[in-house]
Amino acid sequence: MSDEEQIPRRGFFLQAFRRAAKAATDSLSEASKQVSEFGKQMREQVGERSQAAQAYSCWPPGAVAEYDFRRLCTQCGDCTRACPAQAIRPGSGLYPRLWPNNTACALCDDPLPCIESCETGALMPIPRESVRLGLARVFPSKCLTIQGKEDCRTCLTYCPLPDEALRMTEEGPKVVEAGCTGCGLCAVTCPTEAIQVLSL
Repeated sequence: MSDEEQIPRRGFFLQAFRRAAKAATDSLSEASKQVSEFGKQMREQVGERSQAAQAYSCWPPGAVAEYDFRRLCTQCGDCTRACPAQAIRPGSGLYPRLWPNNTACALCDDPLPCIESCETGALMPIPRESVRLGLARVFPSKCLTIQGKEDCRTCLTYCPLPDEALRMTEEGPKVVEAGCTGCGLCAVTCPTEAIQVLSL
């Protein structure tokens, strides 16, 4: 696939995420439908994630330290309802969790609606580029580009912070640890699960 073909694809899907996130304030229901449909299209395109890829979970963006989070979070579900990508879901004990390898965080424009919805201080305001949900890792044995089988740039195409979080080198895709947010957009769109979000 040429760079000229990839740029429109990237623009289309990233704009879909952004539009959905921006619409959340005025019409959360409609925004959720938009992003849910996007997720459905991606799953049809790249297939469901493996059990290993689905296993990793994390707190929502802006979560304070775990002890304080469990003390402050009331499991009210406000952040879950505010998430336009429907990426935040109840986990163990009904505390909100994300599974970025299964449903990516939209990494919404500031202010992030999930954080803005939290009234207890369990989620603290941070800029989107400072979100740290995990760290993407590349598995060379599965990467089509590294294996020389195909010039695949899907992970870079869908990364919301290209160059800051992910770069394409002569050896293949390289995660920039200092800039990776762990949103999972690269992971859910990789056709071979060659890139996955794991714990920091």
